[in-house]
Amino acid sequence: MRRKMGAVFLCFFFLWSVGCEKSVPFPTELLGKWVTDAPDHADRFIEIKDMQLIFGTDAVMPTFLFIQRFKKKEQNRAIEWTFHCRSSEDNPLDIILFYQTDTKGERLILKNKEQVVWTKDQE
Repeated sequence: MRRKMGAVFLCFFFLWSVGCEKSVPFPTELLGKWVTDAPDHADRFIEIKDMQLIFGTDAVMPTFLFIQRFKKKEQNRAIEWTFHCRSSEDNPLDIILFYQTDTKGERLILKNKEQVVWTKDQE
């Protein structure tokens, strides 16, 4: 009986430890409005608020995404942020951003649009 209880406890502990993710605070360095000089995106912006991503243009109603959870992954020269979101229509959507900072300043790059570099709006 003790051997069975020990095995059950060991399995429970293993599953509990695997299921726990390290808690990461919200990335305050990403907060604010981000803009780009890319010609085909010049009128667009990304705004990051506490637990909210906003994608928009000056001419169209912005798209609001509500962050449900997020995770951080260290890359070579960047931090990869994965945001698990819900749209205002309650559709799930994952957004992956790469955050880089160096002597040139802060940059944000969307995983599916790596040729477009976003910088923090200084206004």
